[in-house]
Amino acid sequence: MNVLKKIPLKNSINNQYVNCVYANNNYYFLVPSLDLVFKYDMFLDNFENYVTEKKYISITYNKIDNLFYLIRENDINNIYVADLEFKEVGLIKLNISEKYRQNINDIYYNEKKKRIYITTNDYVYSVTEDGYFIKEEYDITKVGTKTTTTMVKELDGSCYPITTVVPIPNTYFTCCFSFGNSLWISYVREDSSYLIRLSSKGSLIESNYIDSDIKINSIISINDCINLLILSDDVYNYIYITDVNYYNKEQQCEHIIDGIKIEQCEDCCSNILSSIASIALELSNILMTEGKKLNKIVKETTNSNEILEVSNSVNKTIDKITELEQLLIDKIESVSEGK
Repeated sequence: MNVLKKIPLKNSINNQYVNCVYANNNYYFLVPSLDLVFKYDMFLDNFENYVTEKKYISITYNKIDNLFYLIRENDINNIYVADLEFKEVGLIKLNISEKYRQNINDIYYNEKKKRIYITTNDYVYSVTEDGYFIKEEYDITKVGTKTTTTMVKELDGSCYPITTVVPIPNTYFTCCFSFGNSLWISYVREDSSYLIRLSSKGSLIESNYIDSDIKINSIISINDCINLLILSDDVYNYIYITDVNYYNKEQQCEHIIDGIKIEQCEDCCSNILSSIASIALELSNILMTEGKKLNKIVKETTNSNEILEVSNSVNKTIDKITELEQLLIDKIESVSEGK
């Protein structure tokens, strides 16, 4: 994924846009601090605003019924339905477990699947048009944790590793977008923003670094392409125009699966799995080598600084191997789905 252009957004009141949707050839930006919605034309030139009944922080569009779905500030229990003039005409109560009752960052409606995707800091989950829970799509631990390994020395001089999974500070989901069998999710990790694409079974298909010191507030669908509403340095808004045509990506995936003969597909899958197995074997050999390296230094010296230096080096290697192993697991799941 590449960002082709960054378009700065300005309005007459210099307030930040927290969320956006593209509908009927217009952009709709939310400014909850002033109870306003700004409507721009498709060229982001001319705009008008609507005064809203409440402070809304997220918006999506149901083009079948020509209605907006909105989230109110500090409301974790309801989705509000509004007409094109932003007058509330209905209410969807969320029937979800307490686990998912967190402040909502973003919602997205997929009219083909007839479901609403909801993004909180820790979860992306889906509900029916009536608000009933369907499933958890992704949780933050899959992108917001890291593994640390400490080597413990036995009385006989041998060492063994203790592995701990710890959360990465300042990691949270911001928004999502669904098309076909793919789900796109944006998250912030250590002040950098990323955009990932998942399969229908939740396997990671691709991961994209977008930029540092920004937050992706909305993933916007325009003419089968992905654009992003960006908040930079907590002050400035931009629209990032990307080179991603999600429709083509979905078609390519289907073509790869359906366009190849079954025998050819099975051969490809077999070759991929063999390659993955070879890589896994190499990783295990590296782990054994690292363990021997640590055992050797422990037996040869009592200098704690030297031992600590080698231990830190081994930890870094193990962290990298853990990341590679997770990628291999994702590849195996992708191949399994491809079959």
